[in-house]
Amino acid sequence: MFPWWKHAVVFIASLVAFVALDITWISLVAGQIYAKVLGDILRQPDPLAGILAWTCIVGAVYYFALPSSRGSPVLALRQGALLGLGLYGCYEFTNLSILTRWTWALAAVDTLWGCVACGVVCWVQLALTRRLA
Repeated sequence: MFPWWKHAVVFIASLVAFVALDITWISLVAGQIYAKVLGDILRQPDPLAGILAWTCIVGAVYYFALPSSRGSPVLALRQGALLGLGLYGCYEFTNLSILTRWTWALAAVDTLWGCVACGVVCWVQLALTRRLA
């Protein structure tokens, strides 16, 4: 049985990895896309809201995707990607259905990013869990 502090180490380390990935994605790719599509309705990021969103995403991966990976790195990538598809797809396609400026391209690119990011973070969580076992 994993003691609580090992869960905390895996969670915090994978949260840091996810935030680093997402900030890189936003800085290099998504920020320009959002600025082009959303224009004047785009605001400066709210750090607290971002941290809460990242914590929810990493927590969902840790709770739902990691256990179903059954210790396999390939399954961790797949299960994380599938959860990312659900999380990001729900957000993106809801926005597409109600916001006039949201585009199919934005929804598709961001959903794909969610698959990649969640797959990678699940793989990181598995690697950390194995290392601490």
